[in-house]
Amino acid sequence: MVLSENSIFPSSIHAFDLIVADECHRGYTAQEESKWREVLDHFDGAKIGLTATPAAHTNAFFKHMVYRYDYERAVKEGFLVDYDAVAVESDITINGAFLNEGEEVGLVDTGTGQISFEFLEDQRELPAPTTEIDWTAPDRNWKIIQEVKKYLLDQEKQLGHFPKTLIFAQNDISHISHCDQLIRILREEFNKGDDFVQKITGNPNVDRPLQRIREFRNREKPGFEELKSQIVISSWCDNGFSPISVLGFSRCGPVGERKNEEVEFGHSN
Repeated sequence: MVLSENSIFPSSIHAFDLIVADECHRGYTAQEESKWREVLDHFDGAKIGLTATPAAHTNAFFKHMVYRYDYERAVKEGFLVDYDAVAVESDITINGAFLNEGEEVGLVDTGTGQISFEFLEDQRELPAPTTEIDWTAPDRNWKIIQEVKKYLLDQEKQLGHFPKTLIFAQNDISHISHCDQLIRILREEFNKGDDFVQKITGNPNVDRPLQRIREFRNREKPGFEELKSQIVISSWCDNGFSPISVLGFSRCGPVGERKNEEVEFGHSN
């Protein structure tokens, strides 16, 4: 449905008695409300929002909390696994980057992937929230992966096998894919062959993603000698995992809507 000032809704305001908005922490801020709020405001039925990460604007729009299912309860009842979190601070993730006049930068043609280099004529500030969206800092990604690697190798010593690891990248957009960048870094860091690190996203260049998810999720405690995918890269918008046996988890980008200052790494107990 495409809306504008001249939009004509295909249904009357009484068309629905109940409207359920999933992931309702998204799309209701002042900046985004034109995308979703116009739809919700059009209909007069009861509105229920579902989210695991409620924000102030979520409560402001939906008013009353009808039901709350806490993380601690979900762990006790066996629906989620517990975790230990390790914060990896990144100055670029927190503050972004500032480039001075005369610095050389690489420019990627988003249509072809071709890279050209030029020297900046003016100073340029690169805001932290746009990291891996409008710009990338490869050295930042290298350092984050190297830090994550330390914890994975420690877990390998403790467990006697390398832990299955799921890493969420910022995106998997052609020619500027954060997923592909992380895959290159991980393969070079671990040096266990291309099969050791795999990408599972909704990108058409990924072969049989649902089958790969099942294989990754259901395989029990595989060892290095199998050289199967031990590390899987996904993107935030392609989150189709329910990896109950995954022992490693990493976020390589700003965390959540609040643009967190740190990258988190955790493992289930």
